[in-house]
Amino acid sequence: MSRALDIRLDVQERFQDVVGAARRAVEITVELSAMEIWGQVKEEAPVDQGRLAGSFVTQKQSPLQWRVFTDVHYALAVMEG
Repeated sequence: MSRALDIRLDVQERFQDVVGAARRAVEITVELSAMEIWGQVKEEAPVDQGRLAGSFVTQKQSPLQWRVFTDVHYALAVMEG
């Protein structure tokens, strides 16, 4: 007596799980990169009274876009010389 072997593999649902996990990993990486940049510019800002170093902030624009900025008008001149 012969038996047929029938193997089915449905990867669609698991594939979506992998895609979602990968997207979340990229979102976390982008956020951590923004925090690292924020920390670096605060650390590298020259300190006289500390206004410039204390003025840098981060702002989430979207899950994959963050902004690190300051509203101190002389920041670019000080940071780039």
